[in-house]
Amino acid sequence: MRAIIVDDDPDILNLYKKYLAGYGLDIDVCLSAEEAVALIEKKSCEFMIIDWGLPKMSGLSLCRWVRGRPHGDVPYILMITVKKGPKHLKELLDAGSDDYLAKPFSLDSFQIRIKVALNDIHHRTRRREAEMLVDAMAERMRTVLDSLQIGAVLLDKNHKVLYSNDTAAYMTQQSLNNNIPFAECMPLTGDNKNILRRWLDTSGATGRLTLHLDLRTDRWLELETYPDVKDPRRRIIHMKDVTEAMEAKLSKSRRDEYNLTGQSWAASEMRRQIDLMADGEWNVLIEGETGTGKELAARALHNLSSRSEKTFLAVNCAGLTDTLASSILFGHKKGAFTGAVSDHKGFFEAAEGGTLFLDEIGDISPSLQVMLLRALEQKEITRVGENTPRRVDVRILTATNKNLAREVEQGHFRADLFYRLNSARLVLPPLRERREDIPLLIEHFLYQYRRRYPELNSKVNSEAMKILMNYPWPGNIRELKSVIQFAAVQAANGLITPEELPPDIVNPPQAKLDIVLKAGNDAQSIRNAITAAAGNRSKAASYMGVSRATFYRKMKKFNI
Repeated sequence: MRAIIVDDDPDILNLYKKYLAGYGLDIDVCLSAEEAVALIEKKSCEFMIIDWGLPKMSGLSLCRWVRGRPHGDVPYILMITVKKGPKHLKELLDAGSDDYLAKPFSLDSFQIRIKVALNDIHHRTRRREAEMLVDAMAERMRTVLDSLQIGAVLLDKNHKVLYSNDTAAYMTQQSLNNNIPFAECMPLTGDNKNILRRWLDTSGATGRLTLHLDLRTDRWLELETYPDVKDPRRRIIHMKDVTEAMEAKLSKSRRDEYNLTGQSWAASEMRRQIDLMADGEWNVLIEGETGTGKELAARALHNLSSRSEKTFLAVNCAGLTDTLASSILFGHKKGAFTGAVSDHKGFFEAAEGGTLFLDEIGDISPSLQVMLLRALEQKEITRVGENTPRRVDVRILTATNKNLAREVEQGHFRADLFYRLNSARLVLPPLRERREDIPLLIEHFLYQYRRRYPELNSKVNSEAMKILMNYPWPGNIRELKSVIQFAAVQAANGLITPEELPPDIVNPPQAKLDIVLKAGNDAQSIRNAITAAAGNRSKAASYMGVSRATFYRKMKKFNI
């Protein structure tokens, strides 16, 4: 270890050298600060003893010069002084002195200060060596990450970029500039930028997020964050290109069909419930407004279950007569009724070993409710025109846009059948309760259209996105999909602006908004819906959140 002692008295310098002889130091002595400056410019040192009262350039000025050097080693400085008191002590500390010793002092005091200094230098050296090792390992890690095509970004406590590797720049197709917030550097739409900001704010030290980049070619990145071991306030982001996996997932997903896509709490909870319910043998009642994707949720439950290799069949029960429904569900024997020219296998038998999805279950008649209850309780069905029951192994999933519990209270639905169907209950949230998923859903629809029609390479500008985010979506995801398809066709230049959106999305009629906020089942609500839809009954049914068959039945009930 090299040490430099600076004092203008030769006898004092010799005395210091004598005292330090037993510490194994390589010692240089200087009679002035100027001589010390020249020496330090040539070779570095780890320890300095400086007398404050040097001629010309003082010891305090020398200390400031050493601390102000832009490069080189940073030595431990022990200042020798005759000055005392808080004012002078503050000057010493401000100048960068590590310790001081006031004259006159004893040999014991001097040796104690030397031991403290050498111990501190030892720890500094070890810390510096450890940091160099970490830096070397980090450099090797960067090389490894580049070779594995993993992007790496280091963020400060305010999420500003401190460092990014070449792979990160390649993946994002742009430079991630230092001292710029990470979300601002990333090529994302405004709402995806907000998603990234919220993730950085709320994911804590660790977390994972998948984002679609706003580039000319489709690219999905999975971001994973870790705390920086050198400074836990900083975060390391690893980027992995998952485009191929996401394309496969989007094109042939077993679960994340368009209605299940999303990063909102509601979408996450919906997926969690589906995962929990999928592998059981219990019946599942799926409730939700029209357009929330009840059949797709049923398919997801089937595809994730042990019955996924068997048949999935769906039947819409709305508007079916008892005879027709019985034949469709349970089958019939040749000659059972006029037109029954041969034996017919019903859906219960056709779905043997698989899943039968009964949509609009709340609309079936009381007599059909009795037949369905018997089939569920006994695991048997009887074809129309036969007396011999047939065993069936079918999992039953049902869906309705009604509140079946309320229907039971009002005497419109059998309680015993309700309890059979409601072994597990899945409620799909309306789109207005998961608005943060709208940008991701839109991107998914546009992705689907680009796959089918490459010429429709459309994007949504911020003004149109704001309108879509604020719209109440009475028709839910089905309506959103229709609107995006319409806008993509209209956007000749590839950019969807408010001009490409349907007029009633940009300026929804007040009656339509009122229906969404307070949907009723009385005659006036139906008339309001028809007025808001300019006479289009299918659209009016969508506004009220019911199926067309249910809407027509209500019109008939109220003689409209």
